[in-house]
Amino acid sequence: MTNEQSMQQFEKGVFDLLQDLEPAQFRDVLRKSYDGVAQKVRQIPLAKLRSSSVKVQGNKADWEAGLRSHVYSKGGGFLFTVRGRAGSRGSGAGELSMHQNRFYGKTGRKLPVLQWLEYGAGIRNGVRKTRGNGKGLRRPHETGSIRPYHFLTDSEPQMVQMVEQQLAAELGKVLANVSKDNSN
Repeated sequence: MTNEQSMQQFEKGVFDLLQDLEPAQFRDVLRKSYDGVAQKVRQIPLAKLRSSSVKVQGNKADWEAGLRSHVYSKGGGFLFTVRGRAGSRGSGAGELSMHQNRFYGKTGRKLPVLQWLEYGAGIRNGVRKTRGNGKGLRRPHETGSIRPYHFLTDSEPQMVQMVEQQLAAELGKVLANVSKDNSN
């Protein structure tokens, strides 16, 4: 039996198993398999980010957590994002893809640095601020610009290829677990 024939037989078996599932189970199987593939595919842009020449101040762990996948709730696929979302000011709950870049006391200021690295950031002008004693103003100043590194965009062709290779195997694993649970 050739590899192509065994693949067709595997796909027929998977299709038969999918026909036996209820719609809610079908969605759960798709979501779990997409999530498993997304965790494997995530390593590609993460390796590009690690190998880039960007110097990190602060903790590098939140950079890796900032590259996250989102599986669509109806089971129609997934996406990767680095977009930042600020959390609540008191507890910081709900915060996504924010990096504590410098340390001002205990808390530090959190900025969407990953988003700036992916898409770039133009020159931003600072605002006029009073000094601590209220006398005089600090002049506006330029904060510099960040060139786009495109670590997520550049790894897209490799990610698509890996999804095509891994999705059938991951779907088979999830279906095997579901069929074990149903038989018990």
